[in-house]
Amino acid sequence: MKLPADWSVNNGNDLPPERQAREAILEALGAAPDEVSLDGRLHRFKVEGDSGTEKTGWYVLHGDGVPAGAFGDWRRDITQKWHASLPADLTEEARTLMEEHCRRAQELRDEEIRRRRKRAAETCREIWKNAPEAKREHSYLRRKKIENHGLRMTGDGRLIMPIYIGTELSSLQYIRPDGRKEFHYGGEIGGGYFRIPAAEHPASEAKYIVEGYATGASVHEATGCEVWVALNAGNLGKVGRFLRENLPNAVLAFVADNDESGVGQKKAQEAAEAIGAKVIVPPELGDANDYAAAGKDLRALLLGTKRWILPVSEFCKKPQPIRWLIKNWVQEDALMMAFGAPGAGKTFVVLDMALSIACPQIKDWHGFKVKHGPVVYLAGEGYVGLKARIAGWMTHKNTGSVNMYVSDESVDLNTPGGVRRTVEEIRSYKVAPKLIVVDTLNRFMVGDENKAQDAKTMLDACAALEREFQCTVILVHHTGVAENAQGRARGSSAWRGAMDIELAVTKETDEPLVTLKQTKNKDAEIQPELYLEQVTIDVPGWLDEDGEQITTKVMELSGSVAGEVEKEKTLTKAQHFALQTYIEAASLEGLLDPEGSFRGLTLDAWREVYYRNSSADNAESKRQAFHRARQSLVDLKYLKVQDDIYIPIGIWGTFEKKFLTEQLRAKQSVTERDCHVTRNECHAYNSELLA
Repeated sequence: MKLPADWSVNNGNDLPPERQAREAILEALGAAPDEVSLDGRLHRFKVEGDSGTEKTGWYVLHGDGVPAGAFGDWRRDITQKWHASLPADLTEEARTLMEEHCRRAQELRDEEIRRRRKRAAETCREIWKNAPEAKREHSYLRRKKIENHGLRMTGDGRLIMPIYIGTELSSLQYIRPDGRKEFHYGGEIGGGYFRIPAAEHPASEAKYIVEGYATGASVHEATGCEVWVALNAGNLGKVGRFLRENLPNAVLAFVADNDESGVGQKKAQEAAEAIGAKVIVPPELGDANDYAAAGKDLRALLLGTKRWILPVSEFCKKPQPIRWLIKNWVQEDALMMAFGAPGAGKTFVVLDMALSIACPQIKDWHGFKVKHGPVVYLAGEGYVGLKARIAGWMTHKNTGSVNMYVSDESVDLNTPGGVRRTVEEIRSYKVAPKLIVVDTLNRFMVGDENKAQDAKTMLDACAALEREFQCTVILVHHTGVAENAQGRARGSSAWRGAMDIELAVTKETDEPLVTLKQTKNKDAEIQPELYLEQVTIDVPGWLDEDGEQITTKVMELSGSVAGEVEKEKTLTKAQHFALQTYIEAASLEGLLDPEGSFRGLTLDAWREVYYRNSSADNAESKRQAFHRARQSLVDLKYLKVQDDIYIPIGIWGTFEKKFLTEQLRAKQSVTERDCHVTRNECHAYNSELLA
């Protein structure tokens, strides 16, 4: 039978059990009674911190069978099981009896705690009922530069703060004039709080959770908002859960102490993530009271407003490193946009990013480090396809569940009601998202995306979400229709101006290759283009109404330009020659589509240039060499054929299309200019003849 991990064992076999027990108590608590009795009764003794008649040390030990039991310190909430050294021939019966002793000792301890807490609560209620209101001139309040918000005072000048668990007063905290604090002996404080109610006109509907009274008073005086004092960092989570359970739609924020140890920030962050709240930390060491007392703008810190003109000494006080959700691509606490033409793959790219952030098993996004957290994906359309895409991605990546929440309808986000509904819905899941995706922009806004004022209302809504959850917001949007608008997001220029990062997603028709390009990165260097490939996969277990397999696409890294160049080096001399003649012919006789982009090259035009440059001895040799090289380039996916028109594809094709488009447009412009000149010359000549 395996023993519990928290058993204290003294291996001094030569010592009597009483001595073994006393040494174990002394080692664990730093104090022990002079004599230890193995009589199965609860005994109390003094430990460090006890005064007067206080005895917060305790033990319950049994002597029959293997001596065993438990001991601890009520003030420090320490409980330790103990047994004497075990004989080599310990029987199962003896072991069972020993464990029963420990269980019984725990029961006695728990019973005593309940009695102590009940007596303490009764005493605390009597003290609180009879205590006078604290004077605002109290030295502690003056020194902390705060007011009295419901405290009372003892006869010897200590402030009294009541502690409630649920709706019942359970204990008291005493604050001495010098700031030393102590809890009423025996009172229960786990999950306890002190509440400062909101003023008549608070600055916001937020409810703040803090550690100590001085911090709470400063927060309340700066905002007028409701404040809950949780007594210490370890109690923040319990108070936060109590509030969320009773106020599911409330806006909650933890105001953490900026401790050198980092304990305050860590506990606040853990508590916030558990209930979907935000965390506010003073930018300097100390708590919110220290921040306000130093003359800093606590109200601005709490409400998200700040001075916009600062002395350079404060402006440059310490570096502000960029924080990333996806290194170099998705910035924390930022507003981003991903845009592209219909079918370009923008949703696939953004969904790939979002799922990577939402899935702790994913260490990187195509080679870029990922920071994980909850994701909210606001989808405005294509719900059936979106389900398949998510299921396919999870299957392809072989992941378990992902920390993502998806909408199945859209709202007018740029209205007060739309923002409020979105915030309340997210809060109901008790999460604090790291990323919110709005896909697509036009499905979530009312008004005209081309008008700057309508764009501003949507941008304000996104800023509200970003501020509320301290998260990144990504807008998915379309490109413009006109040729000169293909390289930018559709609508008002206000969109681009507001973005921290802007991503362009492009893809050639019917090609799997997707190009991701940063067109704006406000705080960092623009990244090189990233090439992704849409890979078609089956979604296991997903069949349509005819029983046919449902497929979807996932994004995979296609490679880099350098990788493609390396691939090109493996071509044979004949294949290189064929590609060179293709480019030469296309730059002279290539076809343009109605939008003025390179469409492809006819077989006849390519063959003519190939034959002209070939060093083969006769026409038949040229024909055979051309046929082999042409077919191999198609097989290697450098080219594809449609109606005897040869079209570049892949990464090589992407760059060649751009080059050939520029070449043919320039050639076309020169031709038009020459024709214009010729017409003018003819007109001048005819006029001269007439004269």
